[in-house]
Amino acid sequence: MTGPVLGIDLGTTTTIASVIRDGIPEVIPVEGGSRFLIPSVVHFGENGEVLSVGTEAKKQKLPSPTRTVFSIKRIIGRTFSHPDTEVALMRFPFPIVEGSNDSVLLTIGRKSYSPQEVSSFVLQKAIEYAHRHLGEPTDRVVITVPANFNEAQRRATQNAGKLAGLDVLRIINEPTAAALAYGFGNTANERIAVYDLGGGTFDMTILETRNKVLDVLSTGGNSFLGGDDVDNAILEYLVYDVEKKFGIRVMDHPSVLNTLAAQTEELKIALSRNDRVKTILRRLIPGDSRGGDYSIDLTSDLLNQLATPIVKKTFDICDRT
Repeated sequence: MTGPVLGIDLGTTTTIASVIRDGIPEVIPVEGGSRFLIPSVVHFGENGEVLSVGTEAKKQKLPSPTRTVFSIKRIIGRTFSHPDTEVALMRFPFPIVEGSNDSVLLTIGRKSYSPQEVSSFVLQKAIEYAHRHLGEPTDRVVITVPANFNEAQRRATQNAGKLAGLDVLRIINEPTAAALAYGFGNTANERIAVYDLGGGTFDMTILETRNKVLDVLSTGGNSFLGGDDVDNAILEYLVYDVEKKFGIRVMDHPSVLNTLAAQTEELKIALSRNDRVKTILRRLIPGDSRGGDYSIDLTSDLLNQLATPIVKKTFDICDRT
């Protein structure tokens, strides 16, 4: 199989694919053409079979946390004894176990999957959308990875592509891809910084070009720092506000916590576009004599206040890089 070459950003929280046709870059639409991002989430059945990938799988993170795998990029190519895997063991609700030779496995029902196998399901979903949009099959891809990925992580990403049935022509650094997209390298000598704050990871890279050759001078980052942390900060604020208004302990009410958690990303997006957002959750508090309705006014100033400590962590990494 040949066909067009796809560029795929296999992200920690979302994945996106694109193609160049007639010299024009074109992002592959998903969900009937209304969206472009595929959540990097896979939901499994009780026996370990894949039930859904992407948007539908993301909806299962709260009701089925032990069978819904997300942010697997954080541990792809890592050993079980690596510090990043140790952090994942504490943060992720799905089961992560040690395989042979210090490898990482996810045990879902009766089946076990490697991180690259899980990633291959996300890549297959991206290819499915591409085939539908382009009207022709293709299996040739270029996949981007963080600049600070080591050889094992790059090899695991390439293996994920092969498991998805793809011909991986190249693994390219994300900051290099970004620099090329913005025309960096057209002049003789330049030096730039690429600041990449994603949903689950942060990367900072210093690039230099001489005679049209790109060179990575320095990289830094944190595999557990990103937009998800802003979501968590909003959730903590909502939990505090609910407990203050209703006199309950939210952790004792999983349904309340899940409902609040489901609102955080939408609130973050809304507050990025509006100065003030009012949210009303009907009958949120079970058994409350006042009806259990919860309402709150949030402002963009509050969002900035909650996000500032997270952004400061990225600046500390920028200074070191």
